[in-house]
Amino acid sequence: MFKLLLSFLMGVLYVYFLIFGHDVIQLILQGVVFGLLFLLVLGFSWSLMKNNTPIITRYALLMGSEDTIDERRYTRKVTVVWVLFFMVLLLYKVFIFLEMTDIGQNGLLEIYFYLGTGVLFMVEFYVRPFFLPSHKGNSFISFLIGLSQISLKNIWQFDRTHKI
Repeated sequence: MFKLLLSFLMGVLYVYFLIFGHDVIQLILQGVVFGLLFLLVLGFSWSLMKNNTPIITRYALLMGSEDTIDERRYTRKVTVVWVLFFMVLLLYKVFIFLEMTDIGQNGLLEIYFYLGTGVLFMVEFYVRPFFLPSHKGNSFISFLIGLSQISLKNIWQFDRTHKI
């Protein structure tokens, strides 16, 4: 009975999206993006609180970086930059949703923001050796591979499993 009801509901939603879909789908997609950005801002900001380890520091330490004062200062600053970047993007999404601005209505500015995420990520990798000489000589590909092998569970449970 449950499967039948679920199938009927899916059919009704399908027909509804065929008739009225574009605006509803856009609203759902923008809601998901807004929610993810909000969670990123919240998570990164929470990690900057006094007794927490910043998220970027967690990644660095889980990837085997040295646990030095310079490393912690640098990764804290990088975490702050990411918080600011995500906050600007989140505010942009809110202003567009509330139709408080015309800037970027065609989505081009939003594309630049997302491309900026990749650029910010790569620039930080290549600027890091100037502040942390121990990071010289690392390749970007090996960095990405190491980064991809860290689970979100390890990041989330970091403060409970690692002593500072």
